[in-house]
Amino acid sequence: MIPCIIGIIIKGNKVLAEKRPETETYCKGEVGLPAGHVEQKESLEKALKREMLEELGIKVLKARHFCSDPFLLQGKAFKFHYFLCLEWLGKPESIEAGKLMWLTKKQLSKLTYARQRFIARRALTKSQNKVM
Repeated sequence: MIPCIIGIIIKGNKVLAEKRPETETYCKGEVGLPAGHVEQKESLEKALKREMLEELGIKVLKARHFCSDPFLLQGKAFKFHYFLCLEWLGKPESIEAGKLMWLTKKQLSKLTYARQRFIARRALTKSQNKVM
């Protein structure tokens, strides 16, 4: 399985999502949570910090593993590792990411994949209940 990280970035009652550029190899034009690949011999946490800096220009200071999920995409098996980004420096901006958007629970239908909608909804609920 190909390991990937996914950052769950919550501000208030909204979660950050991105519309991926049409030029991407995977998921072109789709709306999802910020994500990236894990390089060889790189820890999941280091991959998360690197990808969030490269894609969004933020420095993740504190993160916690939320869940992991196998996923089949374009005939390849991936393992997505979701992390709650609890503290970061900087304001998320589109560097490598496509268009950024902050989504409320009611707007989560904009996310392309049902599994990400479910996980984002669960993370938002826990953050609003402060059970993180």
